[in-house]
Amino acid sequence: MNKNMNITEAVARYLAHLQTLTADAVEFVPGRKYGKVVFAGKWQRSVHSFVELSTGDLLKAAGWNAPAKGVRFNLLQELDKVTAVADPYGSYLYR
Repeated sequence: MNKNMNITEAVARYLAHLQTLTADAVEFVPGRKYGKVVFAGKWQRSVHSFVELSTGDLLKAAGWNAPAKGVRFNLLQELDKVTAVADPYGSYLYR
């Protein structure tokens, strides 16, 4: 993993990898503390995961507006591991 990678680059690589796994559009919606990773299909939109903008922590979505408790991965330190296990269903985010 590149030690000089910033959160923006890590999120971009994560989104690019997710896009290869699904036919849906993958969007990133930044917020104050967290950014949402949203899958936008033809008929629906759903939150796949959340990224804490200050640390790069990846969290499972508990709902549309909030992440579940507990960090699953850190995109700055474990991006290669995340892309190796990621799937479009988010099963890698379960504990």
